[in-house]
Amino acid sequence: MSANLAFLREELLELAETITATEEAAQQAAGSFAWELSLNSLRARRKELLAEIQAAFEKARVAELGLSFDGAPVRKGTVEAGFLSEFLGHLQKLVFALGQAIASQPMARGPIPGDIMERTRLRLAAVAEGSFTVSIVGDAHPDLFGDSLISECFEDLHRLIDARDKVSDLAELLSRLGGRVQGHYTAFLDSLTSANASVEMQTWRDSSTSRVDFLDASEAKNISDALSLLQREEERDEQLTGRLIGLLQHRAQFEFEQRDGGPIIAGKVLPGALPKAIASYNCDVIACFSVETMGVEGREEVKENWTLIGLCPASS
Repeated sequence: MSANLAFLREELLELAETITATEEAAQQAAGSFAWELSLNSLRARRKELLAEIQAAFEKARVAELGLSFDGAPVRKGTVEAGFLSEFLGHLQKLVFALGQAIASQPMARGPIPGDIMERTRLRLAAVAEGSFTVSIVGDAHPDLFGDSLISECFEDLHRLIDARDKVSDLAELLSRLGGRVQGHYTAFLDSLTSANASVEMQTWRDSSTSRVDFLDASEAKNISDALSLLQREEERDEQLTGRLIGLLQHRAQFEFEQRDGGPIIAGKVLPGALPKAIASYNCDVIACFSVETMGVEGREEVKENWTLIGLCPASS
């Protein structure tokens, strides 16, 4: 719940207690004009509060991203249509890829599920006069905990930009987010570099909290060069025998202990990979994995992304 919503809710609860006490006092002082006037004022404030809370809930259902452009494509409050179209197209593809990495598994190939695309679809909402600033929104679709996939995508986009051209930080982030995000992030950056443009990106958690990042063509080029140092191998499939020793279904995460004494591996679970009744849980199983590896050029360090794609009973 946002700070603004929490404040309004607390005020409403306090107001309800005040109204109850005032109603009791008004009944004891029957016919008192002053008590009735006070009670009417309190009820009017309650009506205003309910309207404010409703408006705050509606705002919380929308994730907003503000973009302010400058540089070669911008002139006197206008922007080249070709640049804007290309930039927004790469931004949408990047957000789709981030959504897939967060909600399911960071796979480099294959279609993105339709429900993830629907939850991360962006729309052009407004254009400010006097400079070229646009507002991009998406439906937040918050869950029971108030979290939303598109807001998480915006957070990870900020984390990528905050990493700048630090190869080790980018490698750590992309080991979680995967090759599809790396490819679309590179294209997103290249659209700024090729157009010699800059962008200021601002997102809002609520009406009082925002986060801002700035990228110009030079910084975008440096980050793109750093990304080119990351080596990503093709995905491979593996079958291992062992025990599924940890499982968080609501977060789609697992831990697996190999029978041959190899290291415990952990990762994400492909939707539909687990049977409805996991009779094999904590027993010997044959687990099928998709594995994606990442290294940094000139270094020996290698990171692996493991995705559980299926289980079957192990032969005795």
